[in-house]
Amino acid sequence: MKKIWEEMTPPLRADDIVKLAVGPKKYKDINFTDWETILSEIIVGNSFGVDRIDYLLRDSYHAGVAYGKFDHYRLIDTLRILPRSTGENNVSIEPVLGVEEGGLHSAEALLLARYFMYTQVYSHSFL
Repeated sequence: MKKIWEEMTPPLRADDIVKLAVGPKKYKDINFTDWETILSEIIVGNSFGVDRIDYLLRDSYHAGVAYGKFDHYRLIDTLRILPRSTGENNVSIEPVLGVEEGGLHSAEALLLARYFMYTQVYSHSFL
């Protein structure tokens, strides 16, 4: 893959792809810019990462259950990049991923979908 990425214009660097695919929580030896942190959160984030959204919807579909379904269109539409404040003088350190008030039900539905998929499908005994 590295050869293919290097032949693209502009060339993609394998290190940059690894940073976004792994994230700062697991790739602690490397410095992340604020935007790399946000992009990584969008891709593999614990709360609203597209990887998580994808596997819940896909697994729900292929398992033939409704547990993993939620309004992902509404959730994605209401995601916003917000400044993170330190609390002291509200000085912004780095941006964070948040959700508008109108998307709270979709965000809650995602959390419930994860819970139900784990309890009803992923932890199910097939014996």
